[in-house]
Amino acid sequence: MRRPSLWRNHDFLRLWGAQSVSLIGTQVTTLALPAVAILSLHATPLEVGVLAALPWAAFLVLGLPVGVFVDRLPRRRLMIGADLLRALALGMIPLTFWLGRPSLAVLYAAGALVGIGNVFYEIANAAYLPTLVASDALVEGNSKLATTEGAAAVGGPALGGVLIGAFGSAFAIIADILSYCFSGVLLSMIRTREPSVAGRGWPPLRQMGGDMREGIVYLWRTPTVLTLAVVSTLQNLGDSMATAMLLVLLYRTLHLAPSLVGLAFTLGSIGFVAGAVIAQPVTRRLGVGRLLLVSSLCGAITFLLLPLAAWGTPFFWVVGTRILYGLHIPTYNINVVSLRQAVIPLQIQGRLNAATRTLGFGVLSIGPIVGGAMGAWWGPAPTIFAGGLIFLLGSLPLLGRAVSAHRILPRAPIGAMTTIEGEPSCAINS
Repeated sequence: MRRPSLWRNHDFLRLWGAQSVSLIGTQVTTLALPAVAILSLHATPLEVGVLAALPWAAFLVLGLPVGVFVDRLPRRRLMIGADLLRALALGMIPLTFWLGRPSLAVLYAAGALVGIGNVFYEIANAAYLPTLVASDALVEGNSKLATTEGAAAVGGPALGGVLIGAFGSAFAIIADILSYCFSGVLLSMIRTREPSVAGRGWPPLRQMGGDMREGIVYLWRTPTVLTLAVVSTLQNLGDSMATAMLLVLLYRTLHLAPSLVGLAFTLGSIGFVAGAVIAQPVTRRLGVGRLLLVSSLCGAITFLLLPLAAWGTPFFWVVGTRILYGLHIPTYNINVVSLRQAVIPLQIQGRLNAATRTLGFGVLSIGPIVGGAMGAWWGPAPTIFAGGLIFLLGSLPLLGRAVSAHRILPRAPIGAMTTIEGEPSCAINS
């Protein structure tokens, strides 16, 4: 029988809308927050790196225990609470500027609190989609979510550039505050009940260690998930080193105006939309494993070519490399998330997502600091190139059979453990 279209799944549409709105706001903050530090507070490259690292540092500290909470508590409510926390945290920035008391300490505090909200939201969100859609619709659902991520990447920087020019970088962040509030409202309207799983409820402290260990052991014993975690960790290290110095290169070395940077990011983000649109047909043609490798090569080339912007025509180099980066992000993320969701049992999704994100996102708190230190010593362009080399080397494990053997997503009934490619796996049917 032909499954119903996700366009008729109203709860999925609410989740999609919530994520889309908050992503647009996040794109504004991604451009505005470093601009506050660089242009208003005259931060050094190392200070900019620390600011970029703080939102991700919480994954190293809280990732594993939050995974236990996600598996035991209602995931939708955790996501709503995370939206509220992030809105309140960002509200400190325009408030201090309005009071005439801006400081890097406030930016750091806001970044740290946003990071805590990110931990709860990202882990819960990654585990929540299989509750709303069937396993054979995971790629379609993740593709739709990635399409709006691409649209946000196109419109967000342009909106951010306009808002920064009109109201200043600090007050442009209000757009992100409003987006988190609207996201929370849409999530509160979802009516699908989360399935009852044994052991749900507030986790006793004495069981926290055992629950976290169960997720780590499953990660270690599942070659596909372990390989994806290693690749994402190394790629994110190189990516975050390079990205931390991107705006320093554009503002201080190439002397581009914020409005021109926003325009370059907007034009370059056409790649995000194209990548999200072609993800499904290209995956069917190449297979999941092979597409992950091709997509990763696009991401590495992005950072290896970007330093050439210092030799002339920087605007066009930025646009071109952002298109390549845009093609990489949705095609890679759609397939990685879908593959993980397909091989991980529903009752352990939160802890597995926590374990993989503790590695993959936790390193994002280290990379920007390393990149900031290297940028202060070598300059932003060599640092971005070094980040590209690390990204390329981190992609090599995708050549192994653990990932390359997966041409299509595995499928199995919920809770039924099977053996696929010599490893335990479980696909989810909602």
